[in-house]
Amino acid sequence: MEPDLKYFLTPEEITPDYLAGVVDETVPRQREILDLISLETHDTDVIEMRVYVQQRARQADIVGFGDRYIRVKGMKLEEMRIAPFHIKDARDFGVDDVELELDGDGKPLLSEAGVADAVRFLENMRQNLQVNAVLTMLNERKFTYDNGDVRLTIPFDEQVINATDPTLAFDAGAVNPYYETDMLKENFYQQTGQAPDLVLLSGPTSANIKTLDKIGATLQQKSTGDPEKAAASFEEWFFNGLTFRVLHAKYPTQSGLKGPIDEGFGIVTVKQMDEDGKSPFKIHRAANKLNGRDATGPSYKMIVDSVETPQAAVAMYDNMMPGLGKRKIAQRFKFYTPTFSP
Repeated sequence: MEPDLKYFLTPEEITPDYLAGVVDETVPRQREILDLISLETHDTDVIEMRVYVQQRARQADIVGFGDRYIRVKGMKLEEMRIAPFHIKDARDFGVDDVELELDGDGKPLLSEAGVADAVRFLENMRQNLQVNAVLTMLNERKFTYDNGDVRLTIPFDEQVINATDPTLAFDAGAVNPYYETDMLKENFYQQTGQAPDLVLLSGPTSANIKTLDKIGATLQQKSTGDPEKAAASFEEWFFNGLTFRVLHAKYPTQSGLKGPIDEGFGIVTVKQMDEDGKSPFKIHRAANKLNGRDATGPSYKMIVDSVETPQAAVAMYDNMMPGLGKRKIAQRFKFYTPTFSP
């Protein structure tokens, strides 16, 4: 039985332009922080940043007394042009997949639905990696990846700073959250010239802060008993001119999964920077041969692995490096010291 060519495409028909159109129509699972990321393209295939260069066989972070920078065993600090973190993956289709059929000559035909599923899967993975990179930058204040036989660590300790601790813990009943958040905003303004309007925090931190009487009363008053408005505070709530956006999904580290923001801390920042109206968090992308010298988006292509045993794949390539719009536009603020049960 001849396959219905309306729903199946030859590899020649699945061009990069066709795949780009599928990407435009794909809506992968969104992560809240993606709304705060803007793209910075680079015309060259490398990006100039300050990095630690480390042999992959060595790994031990050591902070020396009085050191301005973190001293890392086996590393040296350099200002250099580096290749970005590369993202490569593919979704394979074999003859056992319902998405793949063979034409009269035994050549593979791929269904439109199969292409859409492949792109959706790859786009979700690509965006998750971007989110993981930005969260690592904010939470760990560094970003580490392997580049050939060396491990590169991009330090952000002088860009994402630790703000002053609050006078009283935010999970204590005696604290005045209006005073503390006013001081938080004043401290941020003095260092950046712009008042913050956004705080990113984890679910447990959000829950603890909302137990304060003044904050709880404000949220209850705004919800006016409306269950939908009350439930919405699980994702986002407002207090004293600040939007508290709650992040829930964890991100991977070398020691396992970790919460989006350390408990007891919040990332204080802005929704848009005054200088250019852009988002505070950046994804830097380099133009190279793998993306056809076009750094404005990911690169997709169709691959036929074998003709004798027909297999096909939709392949994706992208690269990235996290960054900030300017120094100190993101600050780690300690709301309270978490207590852990034994």
